[in-house]
Amino acid sequence: MYLQSAFLGHATANIVKTEILKFLDESGLPHSSVLHFSMDGPAVNLSFLKLINEQFAKEDDVLPLVFIGTCSLHPVHTAVRKGVESLPFDFDVFVNDLFVWFKLSSARRFDYADVQRDELIEDVGQFFLRPVASRWLSMEPVCRRIIDQYAALKKYFLSELPKHEKTMISSTKSHTICKGQSGI
Repeated sequence: MYLQSAFLGHATANIVKTEILKFLDESGLPHSSVLHFSMDGPAVNLSFLKLINEQFAKEDDVLPLVFIGTCSLHPVHTAVRKGVESLPFDFDVFVNDLFVWFKLSSARRFDYADVQRDELIEDVGQFFLRPVASRWLSMEPVCRRIIDQYAALKKYFLSELPKHEKTMISSTKSHTICKGQSGI
């Protein structure tokens, strides 16, 4: 979750430490909740990590930071991508096809809204979010919505859609993927 940016220019490790501690304190974020700082450029960053760990060591109930390198974003991004690739189906294609299935047809959205009402989904008319595979942090709300509406999706693809097969193309690649990949 993005909270704030600070542009520090030619910052030393002491300036970075001071700004980080100021931000944590002003935001009410306990130092004991900090696990790691991710950053670019090891020169100042390694000195900063040493200084911040020294500061945290002076505080009760605050453990040293977990060190997974100065820039953890690339390894974490690679780990997430590898995890997604290890799924038994093409996750990126599935979430995109589900989004497109409803986005491109007002009739499908109309029929699905009826199913949502039948399933007592709180936010009827709330459809699926546009996935962006290269931005894996944005996939959480995409997945949350699919999980929250799974029962309605299952009912739509297995019960509602077959009623409209003559007026809707239900043998498309997107339909096959949405129906098959999700276990529906």
